[in-house]
Amino acid sequence: MPLPIIVAGLVLGAVVSNQSTKQYYRNLELRRNRESSNSLCNSNKLVKSPSEYCQRANTFNPEEGSIVCCEVFGVLDHTGVWIDEDTIIEFSNTGLTKSVSASRFLKERSGNNIYVANNRNGKSIIIDGIVERAISRIYTYKDYDLQRNNCHNFIASCISTKNKGVTLFSDLNSLIAQISKQDIYWDKVKV
Repeated sequence: MPLPIIVAGLVLGAVVSNQSTKQYYRNLELRRNRESSNSLCNSNKLVKSPSEYCQRANTFNPEEGSIVCCEVFGVLDHTGVWIDEDTIIEFSNTGLTKSVSASRFLKERSGNNIYVANNRNGKSIIIDGIVERAISRIYTYKDYDLQRNNCHNFIASCISTKNKGVTLFSDLNSLIAQISKQDIYWDKVKV
């Protein structure tokens, strides 16, 4: 007879855990809505959970010049510049800057989703000149180094030519927030 009690305990634990998770994301959405669109979070709270978990919307359509990323081993880690669904400009681990489709952007990554850097209202954060700088670098080569010269460094250099030392996703988020003067929410892209 202990088996039904164990099963009942596991079911109850799963229900409580699910409710706790739902409440966490409801609170996240409430905090998001209370924040001013011009507030700039401190760097410890800069990267928001993707709002796909929030109740407001499931997916977003990026605009030309949006900064996008995809998951690599469960974290948001590979970045590029969205031109359209058939064109994302990325700095690959071969050292080549190239133009790829949205499906190709995900092909050699472990994640199945692309996320776009949006403001709290779900509007893509676009930095002036990013499209032109990214396009001008297509088919150029530069030695790739995971710690010193990676995709985040490429995006930082497309945002501003003065940003050479950005190599971490969190540093890129800080740069985007600083230049755009907006909080960043990584929202799931409709592809």
